[in-house]
Amino acid sequence: MDALKARSLDSGIPAFGVSRYFERYISHDLHVTDLRLLFQDLGWRDWTSERQLLERDHMFHRPDGVLTVRGMKIAIEFENKITKGKARYQKLFETYDSHDGYKLIFVIILGDIRDWLLDLKYDARKLWFADYEDLMNEKGKTLFENKRGEFELSRLL
Repeated sequence: MDALKARSLDSGIPAFGVSRYFERYISHDLHVTDLRLLFQDLGWRDWTSERQLLERDHMFHRPDGVLTVRGMKIAIEFENKITKGKARYQKLFETYDSHDGYKLIFVIILGDIRDWLLDLKYDARKLWFADYEDLMNEKGKTLFENKRGEFELSRLL
């Protein structure tokens, strides 16, 4: 929290209380925070957290974060290993396909689920995948891909 406040990134929402699921979700949340800080370093500072989307905006389905870049909303989903089955990912992708609020959806993957995620049904104009480790190391040079193509993140910077 202190690191976020030092960078003027705290939302003003009271500190999160520890729940019985804390151990299960802390790794995920720390990786999402790393993504948020990486995007800030790339010049994208307008980030809305999942918690803000829930507590302030009262959204039912919410991504791990939303970047707003030149007025364009980009949903960020971070996946660390297989935590959902294929059917659940398919439903998630269908929800995004029918949601006009997000211009792009970035699914950042840590683990070996990329290949079968790429093969699911989704709107390839909106939904793009990238490897977490590649993004942390390559930053703006990272390739985002889906079943129809790829692009380098720097195209959006």
